[in-house]
Amino acid sequence: MDVSLARLDGERARLLARRAELLAALRRSPAPPKPPRRELSAQATQNLLLVLGGLLLIVAAFVFTVVSWGYLSIGGRAAVLAGLTALVLAAPVVLLRRGLTATAETMAAFGVALMVLDGYAARQV
Repeated sequence: MDVSLARLDGERARLLARRAELLAALRRSPAPPKPPRRELSAQATQNLLLVLGGLLLIVAAFVFTVVSWGYLSIGGRAAVLAGLTALVLAAPVVLLRRGLTATAETMAAFGVALMVLDGYAARQV
């Protein structure tokens, strides 16, 4: 048993010495330069969030059109879609006056999607 413990102590000492050599070599070598981390600017982040919000609005309008079609009368459907489309298409004018160009573009794209949904709804009737 003493022989195996002595052998383990010798192996342990050898591994500790090797560890010390590797750590010394690591400290001597210059660290490789890290590539600069590219972050999104505030404007890019804002535009990304506007696009995602616009897509969510389009999905919600599509779901509303498909699901509500069975529950609303034809006059109710037409009133809701026409009213919502008119409001959304009027919004970019107001937003442009306030200098919110990206938001106005998002709302205009949403308005175009609503017009497509209006066409789909009219065809289904």
